[in-house]
Amino acid sequence: MAAGDVNDEVPDPPELPNEESELLPIQRSDADVEEEAGHVETQMTGTKTGAKSARTSVFGEKENVMATLWLTFTFLYWSIIVWMPTIKNLSFQSSAFVMWCFGFMGMLTSAYVSYEGKYPSGSTREDPFATSGIGRYATIFLTSAVILDVVIIMFIALLNDYEMAVSDAVRLSFHCVHIFWTSLFFYNRFYQTHSFMASRAFFIEWVDIAWTMVISYTLTQFSADDEPKSAVNYVYFCFIAIELCAWMLPMMISPKWGTQEYAKTVTLHLLILDLATDIPVIITVFVEEAYQDNPLLFIDMIWKSTLLIRSISYYLVNQVLYKAKRLEDDDDDQSTEPWIPDRFRIPAKSTLIWIYFVYTYWTIFTLYSLISTNTIATNFEYYTWFFGMIGVTCVHDTYAAGYSALTKRGRSMMAFACTFICTDMMIHSFVGLSVAEAPPWAVFVKLVFMAISVLWALLFFYDYALEAGRTGGVLNKAWLSLLTEWIDILLMYMAIFILHGELGACFDAAICVTYFVVASIKLYLWFFPIMFGYSDTEWYIHVHMLILDSLTDLPLVITIIATEGYLIHWFLFVDISYKIIMLLKCYAYHGLINLVLRKVELDQKHKEQLRGADKIEDGDDDTEIEQ
Repeated sequence: MAAGDVNDEVPDPPELPNEESELLPIQRSDADVEEEAGHVETQMTGTKTGAKSARTSVFGEKENVMATLWLTFTFLYWSIIVWMPTIKNLSFQSSAFVMWCFGFMGMLTSAYVSYEGKYPSGSTREDPFATSGIGRYATIFLTSAVILDVVIIMFIALLNDYEMAVSDAVRLSFHCVHIFWTSLFFYNRFYQTHSFMASRAFFIEWVDIAWTMVISYTLTQFSADDEPKSAVNYVYFCFIAIELCAWMLPMMISPKWGTQEYAKTVTLHLLILDLATDIPVIITVFVEEAYQDNPLLFIDMIWKSTLLIRSISYYLVNQVLYKAKRLEDDDDDQSTEPWIPDRFRIPAKSTLIWIYFVYTYWTIFTLYSLISTNTIATNFEYYTWFFGMIGVTCVHDTYAAGYSALTKRGRSMMAFACTFICTDMMIHSFVGLSVAEAPPWAVFVKLVFMAISVLWALLFFYDYALEAGRTGGVLNKAWLSLLTEWIDILLMYMAIFILHGELGACFDAAICVTYFVVASIKLYLWFFPIMFGYSDTEWYIHVHMLILDSLTDLPLVITIIATEGYLIHWFLFVDISYKIIMLLKCYAYHGLINLVLRKVELDQKHKEQLRGADKIEDGDDDTEIEQ
């Protein structure tokens, strides 16, 4: 076997598990496991590694046949389209003929190496699992010539005021088929290591390219002849050529594309691709406000925003969250087993229900606002939805990787999403309270749905803590802390809207501003510590509750009592009375009883619960998700 045919991308299985191989379990079918039994080593997390993990082409053993058909198709359409006008005009002076010459060299090279058993995906007749070799390099040369010809066709059409000859349009269409066919040679190895991402990201990119062609065609054909072409026409027209180059070239050139367990190259590629292509289109359309008169552009703005959300989520989940995971503590010298409670029985798949719930209501209310006002660029709800969907999509992708909201990484991503939900709640409240008239009904309904989603998320955060409390005989206290804090926030928002009704524009009154600021701070101080593990042990919960109430409710109570603000409405008197009782309970139970009197016992339990939390690894039998 030639040296260039050896697959250097995946080394022999290491003797010890490394950090990267333990983070993201790879999805395997039973047939794959049986087929690869002689080539893979099962790590402690169930991750399969090995030199021969999967076929590198979607065509499998038929890759030689499909490569022959691919070359035949390319030779026939390109030669017929180029040579017919060349013979008719008896002239070789055309860019189409020059590019055909380069393409013909690529076709000859690919045909020769394919006959020798070197295939487009990099595999060979001797080693069907290889990912680099002269077959791959020949494919890069041929398809690069095709892509360059596409760029030249688009550039010439751009100079001719979007006029394109019929032969050029036909050649462009067949070139797109060739490029898509080429990408299938590199798809399967991506699917084998990241089936969830591959089945969506790969074909969605092609859908985006095809959809952009439709948009560009409609912008050109249905505009008035005497109407000058706008920046939107140019940016969409150029987008097609740029996206084809930026999508295909890294896929072909990098042998690591799709082969890594983290999908480092792919996620970075998708992120840069969408940032470099979709954002210029979105900014141009927003500046021109072209979406207001064209429903297709309105739809395209939502579509491209969704693609950006997807790419950012893939990058965060695969390269930031998983790389931060600690290595397992394999110390076998521990004399005692760590304390591991039975998990509080919240179904792991309720994470998926929460995701779809938030996806649905947030998107519906946002679209209602965007469509009813016919604005996107100047509507704050679009931006809060955009960043909120990044958080929710991160939860979804983490769940799809095997980690529900009951796991450490799942809870962190859930808290990440909830910070955006809290931000949207704060902004909606601020906007609604800034005017004297009552906010629209949709604002109240959306705030209710957001409150439900946040309360639902808290059950995931306190899943471990509630079970921990059962061991210490404080399960009811854990529930009491959860409910009293949430009731406190609800009372704050009710007081804010009552003040708005009594005083008119809420932010003209200092007492209303005080309530709003305290409620907003409390929402954030509740979720940010949870992102860093402050719901994993009993000690964490006591400290968290003590600090939370001291920094929020205590200043509010002092301010309202000092200014006698509770005289404005009887509900404020009830709210302050509740807060006083809650503060006394907090200082007595969380502070005096637990952090002072039970300090020695609590410190010991804190260490045991931390070891137990470390021992409960993501994806164990209690939280394992069927892929």
